[in-house]
Amino acid sequence: FKRTERQREIIQLVTEKVKKASPATLYKIADTVLPMVKTNFSKTQILSMGMSMISYTIKDSSGFPFELTGENLGDLGSCVIPTDLSLNVQELHELLFDDMNYQVSTQVMERSEKIDLMYNENYLNKEYRKSR
Repeated sequence: FKRTERQREIIQLVTEKVKKASPATLYKIADTVLPMVKTNFSKTQILSMGMSMISYTIKDSSGFPFELTGENLGDLGSCVIPTDLSLNVQELHELLFDDMNYQVSTQVMERSEKIDLMYNENYLNKEYRKSR
């Protein structure tokens, strides 16, 4: 959780610096950094996208899912588990699209129920883990 929070903070700081930098500085940075980056974008495309950042505003930097728990699930490793996927998807639509009346799809509801079952009945049940 902390790692992605730090990544979001760095992206915000980089965006602020890009907004203040001159085009010459941005070209110099691109010349230094791009040889170390593997991408199918051309230097011109990357610089164009970078220049468009000047007009961007970062409204929020929260992570998804919003309501979550973390757990080490043995063979599955450390996992981020949404406590209610349906509610998290609704909140995401509110944040991204200002849609306060969004209704999640049947597929999201089914996956939310499946995650809930896995979380509550199987993976976190210590007796179940011991029997594996």
